Amino acid sequence: MSRDLCGVLLSAAWVAAVILVAELARRRGLARQVTRKIVHVGIGSWIVPSYLLFSTWRWPAALALGFTAVNALSHRFGWIASMEGEEHSVGTVLYPLSVALLLATCWEPGWRAVGAAGVLVMAYGDAAASLVGRRFGRRTYRVAGHPRTLEGSVAMAAVGWLSILLAFALLGRVPEGGLASSALSGGLLLAAAAAALVATLAEAVSLYGVDNLLVPVATALTLAALRGRLWA
Repeated sequence: MSRDLCGVLLSAAWVAAVILVAELARRRGLARQVTRKIVHVGIGSWIVPSYLLFSTWRWPAALALGFTAVNALSHRFGWIASMEGEEHSVGTVLYPLSVALLLATCWEPGWRAVGAAGVLVMAYGDAAASLVGRRFGRRTYRVAGHPRTLEGSVAMAAVGWLSILLAFALLGRVPEGGLASSALSGGLLLAAAAAALVATLAEAVSLYGVDNLLVPVATALTLAALRGRLWA
């Protein structure tokens, strides 16, 4: 079995398993807001194996685009209730689209941590913002009439920062024949903080699920702009 075919099968199995877990949790009474985040985090976490399993970006990007089409149909017809949000939200459609975009543009070894950072901030940071905001949010502000919480935004920034560092720790350098690693220098810590803050602002001002595209793209662009200045 070829490397890429094995990657396709493993990726499809992972996505199916995550959705199955979320669906079972929903049917046992877990709130849809939580089951959506199970899908959000579970599928976003697969970005790192995607970089390691495939020999070219075309296969994982094609898979992500395929899931974009499936999610669009699910959003229209309500096929997978555990991952659907508000009626007017297009987040489930934009999520895999942003993954495909970052895989296509950040495939070279020196850029893989940037692509993974964008996806992980979206997966972990956005989930933290939603769950912390709903559970602990007390200080609210509004964007175009839509409520946000200061506690959720702080959680987004903190978890987003850690997510970027995780991406660089796993994919920052790619030695021959080995798993990637990266020294977390002071410059990288600052770059990660800047990118996390930009991502938090993007999440705060995004409506109707557009943050699933703006957050990963904003994170990646910020890190790219700081390359050579704060990290290399």
